[in-house]
Amino acid sequence: MDQPFDEQALDRLAAEVEQRLTELHATSSEAAAFRGIPGEPEALTAPEPERETLEKAAGEPFETFWNKYKRHLRRDLCHPDGHLHDLWDKWRQIDYKSMVKLSAGWLVALGVATSGPLWPATAAVSVIVLRILANVGIEAFCEGFDEDQGDC
Repeated sequence: MDQPFDEQALDRLAAEVEQRLTELHATSSEAAAFRGIPGEPEALTAPEPERETLEKAAGEPFETFWNKYKRHLRRDLCHPDGHLHDLWDKWRQIDYKSMVKLSAGWLVALGVATSGPLWPATAAVSVIVLRILANVGIEAFCEGFDEDQGDC
């Protein structure tokens, strides 16, 4: 898959994602969730600015876009041959740059590059994914994944 961003752009995007996650963590009940205190359900939802960015970029309701995107994500994250699965297996984390790099490619494959701005969409979807994984974990996210079907 061709990469729509060069290495410097990927570094800037990864820094933007890290900054946004830090902001979300500091300004919400997620701070409690990260410390092991039961947090609010908001930790599992897409923040409104990211939802709006993706709706604009994809030209469709967030839920429609998210269901398409999540199929790609689950195939890569939950399948033993997936790149994100390998990163998690090896390091027990997914670095921001890997997440934005794969997200950009998937967004291009889903047609977002032709229907809306790719940069903010890549940052937004990366924030959503990393936020969910930090709060529920990969095992919970992949629950129900069928390796033979490549989907749940």
